[in-house]
Amino acid sequence: MRSAETRLPESLSFGTGRAVLDPVTGAPVQFLDDRAPVRRFLLDQDAAPWHSVEHQWGSGHLVTDRGAARWLAPSGRRMAEDVVEAVHTPLPGVRVEVRRCVDGAVLRERYTVVNSADESLAVTGLGIQTPFADWYRDARTSLEEAVHAHVFTGGTWAWVLAQPMSGEGRCLGLIVREGAVRAYSV
Repeated sequence: MRSAETRLPESLSFGTGRAVLDPVTGAPVQFLDDRAPVRRFLLDQDAAPWHSVEHQWGSGHLVTDRGAARWLAPSGRRMAEDVVEAVHTPLPGVRVEVRRCVDGAVLRERYTVVNSADESLAVTGLGIQTPFADWYRDARTSLEEAVHAHVFTGGTWAWVLAQPMSGEGRCLGLIVREGAVRAYSV
C-alpha cells in the first residue's frame, strides 16, 4: 500500500459515539460518548500526562524468530468513507496491516501479520496496545471521567469491558472475533 495523500477523517462515528483519530497513524486516540462528553475511555495526555504516544491504541510489538520490533507510525495508509487502513513494517520482510472500519453500530479492527520474505516466519509474541483510562486521581474526577477495565483473556473467547467508574452510562466493549488472547500485561 502506498502512502495516500488523502486526508484522514478526524473521527469515525459508530453507535452513539465516535473514535477520535490520530492524524498521523489513523488510530483512535479517544473514544467519546456524546451523552457523557467528559468521560475518557482511553488514557491521553490531558488525563494522564505520563502516558506516552508509544502506547497509544493500536501500536504494538512483534517477537519472531527473525527478531523483535515495535510499531507506531505507519509506512503507508489510506482511507475511504468509513475505512482507515495502515501498514507498518516493524521488521524487514514483515508487515502488520491494520484495518479499521465502521460496520453499523460497531467499529471493527483487524490486525494481520504478513510475511513477504522467502523464508518462513515464526511469531512467538504479539502485543497490541489498548490503553483504557482505568486510572484513579481524586474520587470525583475518577467517577466522572474514568472507566474500570474488566479484562478476560479466555483464548479464542476474550474481551475487555470499559465500564464508567460511576457505574452510570454506556460501556465500551472490545471483543476478539478471530485469533486468541491468552494473557495481558499492565
